[in-house]
Amino acid sequence: MAHEMVSIVEKTWVAQYAHEGDRRPQLGQIKDVYPDPCGDGLLLDVVLFAHDGRKLGRASPPMGGPRGFEPACAAERWTPIEAPDFEAMSALYFYGDALKPIGGSA
Repeated sequence: MAHEMVSIVEKTWVAQYAHEGDRRPQLGQIKDVYPDPCGDGLLLDVVLFAHDGRKLGRASPPMGGPRGFEPACAAERWTPIEAPDFEAMSALYFYGDALKPIGGSA
């Protein structure tokens, strides 16, 4: 669901929606952006966050890799968003509606 017209750069906030209308998407901030060595797309290293602003660390098994961020995420799976209002979102169970996609709707 990522938007092609939005530049994906370090420090951009992003959300990963599991499906259309997902009200509890995964939240993150881009740590690094680089070309996919096996394809034409981009890969992202993403620092994951809970909806209350806590850093979560890596979600997939580290297997000797980094523990503080999720490495090599396909950029097309992430939607750029405005910086989340974690204070407001911390009181919400369904916080997806509080996110503002950049360049369109999710």
